[in-house]
Amino acid sequence: MLFNKLEFTQQQRSKGEKEQGRRKRGRSLLLYFSPGRLLLFPVVALLFVGMGCTGRTVISQKPVLEEQFDPLSLQDDDIWEELKQPAPAAPETTLAGPDRQAVTDTSQIEQPQYIQGFRVQVFASPDRQTALEVRHRAELFLEEDVYLEFEAPYYKVRVGDCLSFAEAETLLKKIRKKGYSDAFRVRTTIKLQPGG
Repeated sequence: MLFNKLEFTQQQRSKGEKEQGRRKRGRSLLLYFSPGRLLLFPVVALLFVGMGCTGRTVISQKPVLEEQFDPLSLQDDDIWEELKQPAPAAPETTLAGPDRQAVTDTSQIEQPQYIQGFRVQVFASPDRQTALEVRHRAELFLEEDVYLEFEAPYYKVRVGDCLSFAEAETLLKKIRKKGYSDAFRVRTTIKLQPGG
């Protein structure tokens, strides 16, 4: 019975301590959130909202770069050769009627067509000047159409316009016999030859 009384008093004591702890925590929260501080929160919030709604919109303006691109400044041989050639003369046809002007018929002018095909790649380098030199030597040595293509970050020297895999394989063997042992076939867009 004495144990029961001791146990009962210990239980009451622990309950009392728990309640005191809750009260202290409640008081500390009330002290932290005093009425003065509780009023301060909405005032600060209104200030921030008010600053956001001032009506002034500030947009950061990036400087506008005005650039003019001149492809001739690149000294790209392909562009220069195309610009040197005269434009093909277009046949003119006149439509009936005195109030009509002569209209150029461009449907008869043959435009180069590009399709999927194969080429043989003989060289690739990030250095443009080296690639140009290799292209020039390949044009002299291989007796084929040689192209310089840029696929970032490499300048690639490619040979031929092959419509089929078998045609590309034949060209690859021919190029390897001429000393380009690292050459390989590439699927790419090719220029369709006239009459082909």
